[in-house]
Amino acid sequence: MKAVKMGKALIGLALMISLPQLTRASDGKPHLHLSMATVKIYMAGDTLVPKPVPEQKSNSKPVESIIKEVPKARRQAVPVAINVKVPVKPIITIKPKIIKPVIRILH
Repeated sequence: MKAVKMGKALIGLALMISLPQLTRASDGKPHLHLSMATVKIYMAGDTLVPKPVPEQKSNSKPVESIIKEVPKARRQAVPVAINVKVPVKPIITIKPKIIKPVIRILH
């Protein structure tokens, strides 16, 4: 039983010591403690030659600025009011009874 408590205590102590160092930041960016400098993965190069991009012919004609006409506004129809009679129940209000305490002074 003591060995289990001792192991938990050592793990907790190790975490309490290492966590502030691992969560430290510098210049507003996270500080990288673990680096992948020793592990290098080289990408396999493509064996095919990239296709040449065909040259596009440029038009030497100047682009004319065409002013388009704005379409005329169309008059919209006036909405028609529809008389709809829906039966509505009247609201019943219950007024609370306020009981005021009466203080009587005996002489």
